[in-house]
Amino acid sequence: MGLKRAAGQYAIDNNIERIAKDHRRALKLGDILSSDGYISEVMHVGTNIVNISEDDQIFEDIIKKLAENEVLVIAMDSRLIRLVTHLDYDDSLLDHVTSIIFSM
Repeated sequence: MGLKRAAGQYAIDNNIERIAKDHRRALKLGDILSSDGYISEVMHVGTNIVNISEDDQIFEDIIKKLAENEVLVIAMDSRLIRLVTHLDYDDSLLDHVTSIIFSM
């Protein structure tokens, strides 16, 4: 069994409740980012991954502001940002991330 598959299988076998919380937080984050109108596009959230698409300047501002506040995001390309909820991502971090984005 490959390492990624083994990690996924372990999560399913031992952390299914935890995974459900991650998915709920991702959905809530996506809903919050969609509701404001500040983010151009929040793609469908079906797991613990939230993808947002933004124009060049706002994209750079979001990446910079989150990095300054020690929030790691993944820049998938020049317009797509990926935010992922996980074991260490709790409700206080959800509030922290959204307050950073909306303070811009």
